[in-house]
Amino acid sequence: MEIFTVRYVLRNHIETAKLIARSIGSKIQDNFIDVPSHIGDGFLEVYDFDKFSVLISKFKIKFDAKIVREYSNLEDHFVFDYIIKGNANKFVNSSEGYIGQLHNGCKISTPSTESYGLFEKDKWHYQVSILVKKSALEDYLNVDLPKVLHNPNQPLFLALELPIGLSDSLKYFLLGAKTELFRDKIAYHKSIEALVSTSGLLISRGENYDDQRKFHPDDVLRVTALRDHMIENLRKHFTIKELTELFNINKDKLQFIFKTIYGTTVAEYLKTKRMEFAHSLLLQGHNASEAGRSVGYTNLSHFARAFKSIYGHNPSELKIIYYANEKA
Repeated sequence: MEIFTVRYVLRNHIETAKLIARSIGSKIQDNFIDVPSHIGDGFLEVYDFDKFSVLISKFKIKFDAKIVREYSNLEDHFVFDYIIKGNANKFVNSSEGYIGQLHNGCKISTPSTESYGLFEKDKWHYQVSILVKKSALEDYLNVDLPKVLHNPNQPLFLALELPIGLSDSLKYFLLGAKTELFRDKIAYHKSIEALVSTSGLLISRGENYDDQRKFHPDDVLRVTALRDHMIENLRKHFTIKELTELFNINKDKLQFIFKTIYGTTVAEYLKTKRMEFAHSLLLQGHNASEAGRSVGYTNLSHFARAFKSIYGHNPSELKIIYYANEKA
């Protein structure tokens, strides 16, 4: 079956939204585009503010789709694409770029960078795309981010994983109802929150990205596939030797590329992801022993120690602290 494809040249998100609306037989009404029921479910919403525009997507469709962003000569802008759920983005116009799936992450690029998003049928896709003037980032951050990150004579494509706090913040916003009061103002402030948070991460880790752009795409693909494999098998305790053999990559190269992309070591990353999953299980009502076993810990004291190293308290204290904060 042929994939449904939409192609566009990025000028602003209003034009992009109109093109998508026409492609699915819908229209923009009060900043919203409803997905017709014969195609799927959900909606898109778009806002054009003074220094940036925002396109928010929350939908699932009944067929596979591909949205291609083609080359644009729009200058002095960055595109921040926050992929929260279900969307796989790939960089397609250069053999030197990052290639691979990006979930719960952010893709930062210039409009001149060609890329595409793949949307699997019958799966929900949550995404926030912000087209922002470079000068605006300097205003928000009091720093010249373009000089930190970008050679103006080259296309830019970077990718990073989102901190859990920012990911959750955007997810809760995406789950909000269309009828929510002051939805446009919330979109504005959430966008600035995302831009400041993400740009701060890039500034603190900016020296790594020159290295990331030099990686061979096959090696980056191996590392991202390795990362996905670990997340899908949180119960299993991997050794570096097992991972390098499984994904056919040199140990030193794995450690260097992984830390450049994800900002930490393989072991620390896996521990954090285990604890995040255990944290969600505890809030769902599972006890500490059940949560620990679900992420590969048979020794409760070892699990409690690992959990405390991430969250600052024991698993047994979580609900007390959580509900105390809820009432505050």
